[in-house]
Amino acid sequence: MLTTEQKDKVFRFIRSLNTSSFTFRDVVRRLGIDSEDRRSLQHYLDELDARQIIHRIRRGRYALPSRESVVSGTFMGRSGWKR
Repeated sequence: MLTTEQKDKVFRFIRSLNTSSFTFRDVVRRLGIDSEDRRSLQHYLDELDARQIIHRIRRGRYALPSRESVVSGTFMGRSGWKR
């Protein structure tokens, strides 16, 4: 189980990143999280995703919403078809 201090370290690490995305392994390696706490880390990242603090892009990869380069909407071609 991650302690409050460990959760704070994870959160500060995520906020300090200069890249647009990060992986689960990045967090584990950088913060030296042992194998017993990895499941708790996964749950904590899922919790941050649910609270929309981070977004899960794909399996094991996350991004901060403010740094994502994603545009949402409906694409319409010249002939009127939608995608």
